Amino acid sequence: MTINISCLSKTYKNGTQALQDINLCIEQGIFGLLGPNGAGKTTLMRILATVMGFGEGKIEIDGLDIRRDIYEIRKIIGYLPHEFGLYPNLTLMEFLDYICLLNEITNRNERKKRVTQAVEVTGLEKVANKKLKTFSGGMKRRAGIALCLLNDPRIIIVDEPTAGLDPEERIRYKNFLSVLGREKTIVFSTHIINDLENVCSEIGVIDRGKLLFNGYPEDLIDQVEEKVWVGTCGVDEIAMLSEHFLVVNKKLVDGGWEYRIVGEQPPFATSRTEEINMEDAYLALMRGGA
Repeated sequence: MTINISCLSKTYKNGTQALQDINLCIEQGIFGLLGPNGAGKTTLMRILATVMGFGEGKIEIDGLDIRRDIYEIRKIIGYLPHEFGLYPNLTLMEFLDYICLLNEITNRNERKKRVTQAVEVTGLEKVANKKLKTFSGGMKRRAGIALCLLNDPRIIIVDEPTAGLDPEERIRYKNFLSVLGREKTIVFSTHIINDLENVCSEIGVIDRGKLLFNGYPEDLIDQVEEKVWVGTCGVDEIAMLSEHFLVVNKKLVDGGWEYRIVGEQPPFATSRTEEINMEDAYLALMRGGA
């Protein structure tokens, strides 16, 4: 299952260019699109989900043209937007069964089979007969994925899946996506760097509608190899660091500051190199330093 995006651009009626000449090839596995708010992530997710049109460019999903074969593509895609509605006074089983009926699945046994499979895959068996209004944020997100799974899609597109979740729920949701990605192609967007770590086979970084990076996570990290420096400095020197280097982190300690910066050369003779992480690489890329 491959998604090919060629020279994709999208301009809104007010003149805002949301996407500029995007070129991407997404293979089987989990693809994460990282970028700040307003970068164009949601626009791209909506276009891939066939709920928004676009101007220039071409998109093919499993060899199908997204303009010409839109109805065929919709049969193989599940889409979960950032904000979605549930029926709070229905149980999960009732809700999913109702959605099956809306999709004209009239055979009761077939509905039961699909609903049961969706509940099992999302790990919601223990709460399947509880009302949705009692669900936590993470459980609601998984219920949304269960909704996507009713038609057994080959591709699942999820916009900002961990936004609003507490740290524990975010970890559980990441683990859930990792398992689901063994059988499905998953494309998700996020502004949270940690969402990508140990989950995505490939990532993209987008800002102001432009794709800044596309590749393996380790390739992004390699771009700032031996460019991360840590150490301590005086109060007067911290201003110089902020002016000449990308300061990833700084902390006031007794007698000065502990710092973590990205730069071609060490700021001081006492600076030492440090192991690089995804946050270092992302911030360097966003500042033009990678």
